Amino acid sequence: MDPYEYDYRQLKEVVRQLAAKVGVSRLISGRQAMQYLNKQIDQLPCLILIDDSLLSPPLDLLKKLTEDTRFLTVPVVVWGRLWDRGFIELASDVGMERYFQKSVIPSAFKVLVKEILELCHL
Repeated sequence: MDPYEYDYRQLKEVVRQLAAKVGVSRLISGRQAMQYLNKQIDQLPCLILIDDSLLSPPLDLLKKLTEDTRFLTVPVVVWGRLWDRGFIELASDVGMERYFQKSVIPSAFKVLVKEILELCHL
C-alpha cells in the first residue's frame, strides 16, 4: 500500500472514531477536488485538508479555494510529512489557515487528527 493510501485510511478511521458524523473524501488532484466541491454547493465541508505531497504544483488548489468566496468560511489546512518553512510561508500567504506535520506514531496521529477536527467547530 502506498503511503498516501495508508494516510487516507488512517485519517478516515480516526475521524470515524472521533467524529462519526464527519465524512472523509479522498480526491487526488486539485482539479478533481474543485469538481467535487463545485457539486457540494448546498453543503460545504466543515474543513478542507490538503495533502501537500499530492498537489502539483502544490499551491494551485489552495489559491483557487481562497479566491472563491463560497469557501471563505471553510478552514483550509495542509498537512505533510516534511516541515518546509518556505512552503508553509507561501501557503500561508495565499490563505492556508494552518499546516500540520503528519506523524507515523498512532497515538500522535490521533492527536493530530483531533487538532484538525477542532477547526470544524463540531
